Amino acid sequence: GTSARVGGAGEESSSEAINFCAAVYQWGLNTHNNTVRDMGMYLFLTEVETTKEYWFDVEDTNFPPSFNSKHVWTIDGASHAKYTWFGIRPEHGLGINISLMNAHLLYLAHDTVYSKALYADFVKDMRDYYTDPTVTEERAWQDVILAWRATYEADKVVTKYESFGSYPYRFDNAGGSIVGVVWNNPGLDNLNDPPPAHFYHWIHALDSLGHVNSSVLADYSSYGVFDNGPCRHYVMYNPPGSPSRTVNFTDGRSWFLPVDTTITYKWCPTSLPVKLLNFEAEKVEEHALLTWSTSQEINNHYFQIQRSEDGIHFIDIGKVMGKGTTTTTQSYSYIDDKPFQGATYYRLKQVDYDDQYEYSPIRVVFMKGSWLVYPKPTYDKIHIVAPLSAEGNNTYSLFAIAGQELESGSFAGQTTLDLSRYADGFYVLVLKDSKGNSWIEKIPKE
Repeated sequence: GTSARVGGAGEESSSEAINFCAAVYQWGLNTHNNTVRDMGMYLFLTEVETTKEYWFDVEDTNFPPSFNSKHVWTIDGASHAKYTWFGIRPEHGLGINISLMNAHLLYLAHDTVYSKALYADFVKDMRDYYTDPTVTEERAWQDVILAWRATYEADKVVTKYESFGSYPYRFDNAGGSIVGVVWNNPGLDNLNDPPPAHFYHWIHALDSLGHVNSSVLADYSSYGVFDNGPCRHYVMYNPPGSPSRTVNFTDGRSWFLPVDTTITYKWCPTSLPVKLLNFEAEKVEEHALLTWSTSQEINNHYFQIQRSEDGIHFIDIGKVMGKGTTTTTQSYSYIDDKPFQGATYYRLKQVDYDDQYEYSPIRVVFMKGSWLVYPKPTYDKIHIVAPLSAEGNNTYSLFAIAGQELESGSFAGQTTLDLSRYADGFYVLVLKDSKGNSWIEKIPKE
């Protein structure tokens, strides 16, 4: 509808837009068009965050107190409600916001507590809507609902699927000819999404991979991280025509991604007998002070202090020896006298005498009054913002990694450089303020 409607322009359900945005991203990724890929990524992330806020209200901050529900089915420019354009059955409202189930809808699995509450809300809606006690949530669009439930309780969904028998489908021979395969679920219609083979693969893959871990990030866009008990799975996709690469994850692990493949790596931790009580990082004048303590150490050789400018790529900057074996609380500290201007990320790599190691959580220190250069890595443009202390004209010089100057210029306040005409690789950016103070940034371009 148009904005002339009483409720305003209809935004309808969320999944249609999310499917579109994901398709734009995949199109750009697979055709090697970085502009389209990045546009799709921006649209997808924006749509996902909008959906979590306004269709689902995951953090319970937007719906009015009088709205007694965990989600809305459609949104208009001036209203939101629990109805659809084709029906008002509960399975319609939930179903159109969680289909077509594929990896781009795994954002639905970021909050397991909310997912369970949403399903309970759906069950309540079913009981309120249907007067026939034989019509339950187990029979309404079970293909879509079960595919979604697998994102947070795949083990239960697999068990239920196996209880249906060896082949819970039937041929649809409406009109005297077979037109497809549908769920053998008499009494209520199904959306028949996903198809049988996809559904089978989807629920069993999630049962094997585990729950989505949205806190572990990577320096590559097409990936997923899943936790299953103590083990972690890293799934990556590399489209045809793209070179092989090493993908680095923020939990400290790196995995090789071959050409033209989807690959999964599994990592299970070894038991390291060092119990880290805390790890903190704070700004002290122009330095970064790192402090940490342990409650127990067995066979602890040393702590490697690591620093990063982007929270992904870390380098070693120092070492603090451990106490070997002790059951008393031990305290440690380290001062970094050369933190990056802007954000500096730190972590500990604890190494025992057998060369087994584990990483600490990441901490960040922000040095105020510093240069800001982003994004890193970049695909085309970088933005430079001078600190408030840099009054007057500032200068920049961009160099190839071999030392050849590519361009230079002056600016006040902030500026943007277009690197799209340069090949992928590393570049060096030298910044100077009007007082002659200089700062060097390494710029990775992909």
